[in-house]
Amino acid sequence: MVFANLDMESEIEEFTHIMLLKEDNDGDRSWKYHLERFIHFLKEIGGENGTFFNEDQINRYIDELQSKEKDSLYIKEVLDGIVAFSQYKRIPLDKEKLKIPVTNENEKFLLIDEEEDLYRTEKELFNKLMELSSQLSLHEVPPLSALSKTGSYIQFRNIFKEYVLFRIVVETGLDETELHEMNLESFYKMNGEIIINQKKVPLTPNTNHVCSAYVSFREKFDETIFIQKKLFDVDTTGISLDELLEEEQMMTFFECDLTSKVEKIESLLLEQVNIEEEIALLEEDTEEEKIEDLEEKADDIAEQIMNMKMLVALDRKISEYEFNNGMFVTDRYTRMTENDILEALERTSFPIHKLQNTAIKKWTEAGIKRNQIEKLIRNKSVGLFSRNKLEVNVDEFKQLVHAGFQFETRDFTFPTKSH
Repeated sequence: MVFANLDMESEIEEFTHIMLLKEDNDGDRSWKYHLERFIHFLKEIGGENGTFFNEDQINRYIDELQSKEKDSLYIKEVLDGIVAFSQYKRIPLDKEKLKIPVTNENEKFLLIDEEEDLYRTEKELFNKLMELSSQLSLHEVPPLSALSKTGSYIQFRNIFKEYVLFRIVVETGLDETELHEMNLESFYKMNGEIIINQKKVPLTPNTNHVCSAYVSFREKFDETIFIQKKLFDVDTTGISLDELLEEEQMMTFFECDLTSKVEKIESLLLEQVNIEEEIALLEEDTEEEKIEDLEEKADDIAEQIMNMKMLVALDRKISEYEFNNGMFVTDRYTRMTENDILEALERTSFPIHKLQNTAIKKWTEAGIKRNQIEKLIRNKSVGLFSRNKLEVNVDEFKQLVHAGFQFETRDFTFPTKSH
């Protein structure tokens, strides 16, 4: 949906971003799409394109939704988003005048009602990934001396991770426990499946391609991300470590083993002491010019020693790196907890139960029987728990996955870094 008023589109985007960061509301990405449709409705009835709206216009929109047989739970979610947006824009509303629907007991589970919202979310996440990729060198690992001048590899990993989480959940229905348990080695590219505790989860060819690109990136760049973070963890008193490493002398020093580094620093310390002793003797003879030359040399040695100590500190931090085989990791490079996964999905796409419920609805509409879904999917919100994982029929699971949402084929031939 394209707005004539681009400011309104940006305002909705900013509002959604702020709401997703808050923990005291039930909003998710659905609010963005609900608001866009509401603003479009206002335009159609001659409203002010969202710059101002009132209770009567909101009630007319509620009537419009009811005429389209939208259920009460969906309408209430739409209304919550509109009311929150009105507060954000400081538009006064009297809630007593709104036709707030009474939810039916049979309407227990929230869905992503408009399929186009799923496809738009997938496209927006992918485009965000591609946009950031243009700032990075993804064809080869950049040299250490260039890491602070390039974009954020950790931000790219985060966006890639969030994209993969979204794709896997909406296409396979996996829950946060199974996602938490996944390892990179759980992904089998040749078979197009993920194996979690002996449970085989088939993937569509497109999602298999997505996971393959993600795993390849992790294996190639996780150490680079670790080092990039450590460059900013060392106290450098304003000196850029990567600029320091552009100096041939310092890079040669950095590439030495620890014993050689210590010997070099000790040698410079001894030279510094000898110079200071020589200066002390010269002061008695008042040879000012020679004293100045020696003091300048001593200062240079002191700076070299300080820089070398910083590089030793960096080397020790880098040596702490150990590859994390978890499929999904945090900024701290620890395996994501179940709660981390839930929060990531809520913040960047949709709550996991919404994605699962929407997938189940899609499968049901495609003719998959409920008892078959029950055997394969764990979904706490609708009381579905897969049975013994060894009993899962892979062919039945493939039928399920291929009857679900199918996204556009994505090209992960990343563009060359722009300058």
